[in-house]
Amino acid sequence: MTDPSTTPRDADLVLRMARGDEAALGTLYDRFGGVLYAVAFRVLGEKADAEEVVFEAFAQAWRDAGRFDPARGSAAAWLTMMARSRALDLVRSQSRRARITDTAAREDSSTAPGMSGGFTAPGSALEADERRRAVRQALESLAPPQRQAIELAYYEGLSQSEIAARLQEPLGTIKTRMRLGMQKLRDALRPYYFEGAV
Repeated sequence: MTDPSTTPRDADLVLRMARGDEAALGTLYDRFGGVLYAVAFRVLGEKADAEEVVFEAFAQAWRDAGRFDPARGSAAAWLTMMARSRALDLVRSQSRRARITDTAAREDSSTAPGMSGGFTAPGSALEADERRRAVRQALESLAPPQRQAIELAYYEGLSQSEIAARLQEPLGTIKTRMRLGMQKLRDALRPYYFEGAV
């Protein structure tokens, strides 16, 4: 049985997280990941969406840890509120996407301009080379633990559990590292790879 006097308090973990302590974030993930998943799943009803919401909530917690005020509520309530907020945002986004898709399906497709897949723009090779350089630079800009976890996943095909075992780190820490690393990559590469407009 764990000695309560040696177990860090949730609020202390958030303060450590604000100072960049990834292990503190991993510990919080291990403590509250299941609870946040249950909250997200209740709102969304889809396993993959609930998992995505949990990762996004912890990524937000990492970014906003410096603004956490224990006088306003517990770390558990703070994390739960973030997960619930993200889940509701996703419900609204999915509803909007469904409306747009439904509207597009009802429109007359005979007036849509034709599209060709056979034409290659003259500068496309140059653009592809520029994108490769941007990806390489973005990977090099990551913190080494984040880059290592992402490279093990994408270049060696390891699951997050396998990465945690190989690196002898808690699974929550690995998930958080990968999530934060992927978020940094997405932000760095946004000019090159556009996300959907919805």
